[in-house]
Amino acid sequence: CLRHGMNASVHNVPDNGSDAGGLSVDEVDALFSRLTPFSDLALAVSGGSDSLCLLVLFSEWRQRNRWKGVAEVLVVDHGLRSESAAEARFVCDAAREHGLGARVLIWEGPKPRSNIQDEARRARYRLVAERIADTGAQALVLGHHMDDQAETFLDRLTRGSGVSGLSAMAIDEPAGPEGLRLLRPFLSVRKHRLEASLAARGCNWCRDPSNDDQKYKRSRLRRIMGLLEQEGLTAERLFETAGRMRRSREALDSVVDNISSGLLENHRSGPARMDRGRYRDLPEDLRLRLLKHVVQTVTGRRPEPRLRQLESLDAILCSDRFGRQS
Repeated sequence: CLRHGMNASVHNVPDNGSDAGGLSVDEVDALFSRLTPFSDLALAVSGGSDSLCLLVLFSEWRQRNRWKGVAEVLVVDHGLRSESAAEARFVCDAAREHGLGARVLIWEGPKPRSNIQDEARRARYRLVAERIADTGAQALVLGHHMDDQAETFLDRLTRGSGVSGLSAMAIDEPAGPEGLRLLRPFLSVRKHRLEASLAARGCNWCRDPSNDDQKYKRSRLRRIMGLLEQEGLTAERLFETAGRMRRSREALDSVVDNISSGLLENHRSGPARMDRGRYRDLPEDLRLRLLKHVVQTVTGRRPEPRLRQLESLDAILCSDRFGRQS
């Protein structure tokens, strides 16, 4: 692994000083086994410990298991920090050292003054999706881990999310942002074990100072996680809860699919029609899920409508009123 110093943000010491061991060969092989059927993958790598560990362990796994597919490392230069270009070069050097091609995707144009992290995330997926459309990669592999899952769960809890939102991220997400198929082999692994895996190999990684900036919600949630763990609400516990929520979500979605096939009449040009009386007879949660399904089917858009919007529309449909609503 690369050992040269790029700037003060590059280090090779686990953030929490944990002495937990890194991932074993057997663990890595089990985690990456779901990648075996693919022949063309893209790896999202920022240079941080999580994604760099993805790059390093993926390279070792493919050589050890003689994976015959092709993979390209994608790094997005958001241009939000002075170090971003150097960090992108760092990733490209690391990819080259491990026998992988790399492509830097640059977020050009004016940058937002507010909601920066969410806007950067959307730009990142858009740029990656454009590149994957050109290369034909079958899926995007991400370095999200259990601590990320716990933070996502808490973030959505603060937003008042229901079962769908609290199911958080999936190890295999067929229809992610921009329609991308997302694979997260590390989702069941704690962050400190990924850092320990890099440290055991003498690898450096980049550290983004914004991860500790308390003006960002994710940073504040990270601090809160430490307090919650003292009360027994660990990342592992939140990971298990999110998994149970996902099981419930999948079961409900299956029921809604069956209901929609018998209740909805879809026109070839897009509009859909259903019997209002039969709709009213459904339990509220199933009605809301059916509405989401209808909106996504008619508009052809994957982003989910906000729950409050669906609840407002449902209230109208269950009343005696008639009218229009966008």
